[in-house]
Amino acid sequence: MADGYKKGYYPDHQEPDFYESVACWFRRKLAFLLSALLQYKNKPIDRTDLQTKTIMLNHTRKQSRSSSLTQATLLNSLVTTDSTYDTNERFVNELYLSTIAQGYLPDDELDIEQLWSIATQCPLQGGDAVFRARSIYRLFNPLIYFPDDSLCQSDSLELRQPLKPESQPPALTYHLFPNPSQGQAPQLVFSNTLSQSAEIQVLRINGSTVSNLPVRSGVRQTIITNTVLQPGVYLSIVTLSDGERLPVERFVIVE
Repeated sequence: MADGYKKGYYPDHQEPDFYESVACWFRRKLAFLLSALLQYKNKPIDRTDLQTKTIMLNHTRKQSRSSSLTQATLLNSLVTTDSTYDTNERFVNELYLSTIAQGYLPDDELDIEQLWSIATQCPLQGGDAVFRARSIYRLFNPLIYFPDDSLCQSDSLELRQPLKPESQPPALTYHLFPNPSQGQAPQLVFSNTLSQSAEIQVLRINGSTVSNLPVRSGVRQTIITNTVLQPGVYLSIVTLSDGERLPVERFVIVE
């Protein structure tokens, strides 16, 4: 006898055909589902229990994340520092795990200064950690520029680049004097007289802007800023009017 058939349900107590049996079965299941939905709808929601489960879930996630960070920190501490590559890798990983991975930016001045020293290395000498250090530093200043052509040339590691005509004038550079400077901003001296106007931007080591000083063409030497600088480590960025940005320089103000 087919499922869903009950004696007395059909006339003359005859067994229904297949399609009638299936229809009867679906009607019974549908009635059961509707009854269950009505009971669920009328059942009050225990919000306290829901909040408790949410708190427990978040706590479990935090514990899991904390355990993963602890394990990663331990593995990073086991990295040998036999080369510049390894030393940079270990420091950048440690800084990331102790700050950004936990939801906040580095605020220790010594750590930021070390991060800057790695970010300004030639990648051919400092390894992949140089690019990661730059990524972290750009969280403070997204517009910071790292001229690898100059950085690698200073390390006697020239990057491949197109040959320039011999008639092209030498690239414009500058230096800061004195550096370190005691109690006042240093002077900025260009390698050649400026043929176009420029702007000097001074940043703190954490990337925040201190001042922007316009410089007219025809100048060879100028003070780097008119703002009184507190003791600390600063960065200078010179941008020419045609958009070219000269290599970033670091200077120190001491008491």
